Amino acid sequence: MSIENWLDEDCYTATQSHNLEAESLFTELQSTSTSIACPTVTSNTMSTEQWKDIIIKNGGDILNKYEKLGLMPNTERKQLVNITCAKLVEMYGLKVPEFAKRNLGEAIINIFPSLRDPTGKYGYEAFYSNNNGGEGYLSWRLRTIARTTYKKEGPKRKQKNDLQNEPPAKITKIIEKTQEISDAIEFLKHVDKNELDVIYQKMDFTYKYRKGLGDIILKEFPRFFDVPSLLERDFLIEFPNKVNFEDRFTADLDKILNIYDYTVKNPLLDIQKSSPLNEPGWDKTTRAALAILYMLPPTPNRQNKENNHLSPIDRFIVFKNNNIPLEEVISKKRTSQPIIVAQGSNKGAITQYNIILDNKIIPCPRFCSSAKAIQCLFMSHFVFSLEYDEYLKHFWRFIQTYYFEIDAEKIIYTPKMIELRTRLTHFKVPV
Repeated sequence: MSIENWLDEDCYTATQSHNLEAESLFTELQSTSTSIACPTVTSNTMSTEQWKDIIIKNGGDILNKYEKLGLMPNTERKQLVNITCAKLVEMYGLKVPEFAKRNLGEAIINIFPSLRDPTGKYGYEAFYSNNNGGEGYLSWRLRTIARTTYKKEGPKRKQKNDLQNEPPAKITKIIEKTQEISDAIEFLKHVDKNELDVIYQKMDFTYKYRKGLGDIILKEFPRFFDVPSLLERDFLIEFPNKVNFEDRFTADLDKILNIYDYTVKNPLLDIQKSSPLNEPGWDKTTRAALAILYMLPPTPNRQNKENNHLSPIDRFIVFKNNNIPLEEVISKKRTSQPIIVAQGSNKGAITQYNIILDNKIIPCPRFCSSAKAIQCLFMSHFVFSLEYDEYLKHFWRFIQTYYFEIDAEKIIYTPKMIELRTRLTHFKVPV
């Protein structure tokens, strides 16, 4: 699947084709005063009950589907946003005041309690947040309506510099390379890989120097290529007690896959238990990770042309049959960012995981689980001072903040990320 199929269609910068049906609805609402039966509005705001009446009368099965599932699928959420934004424009014109958007956001989470963001200040941040001129599903939809109404593209919005804290998470002071450090590095290059105690000692001693090396870390410290435990050790020096990802993620597997099944309209073959040819699919953990990947699609970015034909899955994990040399997989790797290579007789019987970076193999520990491999891939960004792949940015930021709880207060969540966090908090797995 190409990257175009993954792009965040809810973002106001995305392709407009999915809005055609909604535009038809908006035109209809503008052309007839009886399309939406609206109670008398007091002080230019609507009560929760008034909004509920509008949703029931114009929203088809939105409320019934929500009550049945305990959450709101993406299709119904888009319909909810389209209907309510059309009403806002009917009331206020194209320049909808902030208080009206807040009023609607509050009404939505009162009518649909499981849409309330548990960590947000107001709870409706996925729908409206007065951030950088207004973000969230309501703001995006209102911009689309305004653009379509004017029949021309408006002025380009100046974007904030992306200063969110992600790898490298901390600015590290560059340490001078003393003779002691040089001797330790030279020793590490020649010592037997089984001499773990002395390797750990020298690696700990050179840690601060290593953090200032940037993209030459692996050249100076090639022991990462044959001692699998070094990756986690370096990560734990910077983030002690932050390696409970396996337990936390495994506990959420059923919840993640149920949310995916209930909310995604066109499921991917890679997230199914088996292929149409009855070939075994990825294990449950990998399928859950791919489900999150799909539920947090990349924002379209025309400036990023590098390998934009690759889907996020191709940038995250590739399967290698036991009969295929690993070197052949490495030679076909088409992204500069680290990825997982899962080796086995089929996707359901993986026997070895490796990380590929700079066309070199960084082995995961022996008998490594898929959750452990995902953890290793995540840690590699911090240990080697790597940026997240542009097309996996929302996925990794969510993993970083929700499961590793690293710098959660510094990452600005997109509406999709808020929506997923809210669903994971409120959703109850059917018994």
